[in-house]
Amino acid sequence: MDRETETRPSIGIGVTTTPNRKEYIDEWLEYFQKVKPKNYHLHIHEDVHYKGVAFSKNQNLKTLQSCDYIFLFDDDC
Repeated sequence: MDRETETRPSIGIGVTTTPNRKEYIDEWLEYFQKVKPKNYHLHIHEDVHYKGVAFSKNQNLKTLQSCDYIFLFDDDC
């Protein structure tokens, strides 16, 4: 890791999806590849047990808690 990367803030990106929405997450990932930041951590939470959006967003937050900035998205944004 170079010096610039070490000092750059880390960006956490969390995406919430469910198993029956694969086309949305595929489209989201395709777009993300075009605009992704340099120093990021991506976490996609697939709510396979259908516990709800709030549960999924909390799982993203737990996973990304070490990041300096956190952005949460739904798969259809």
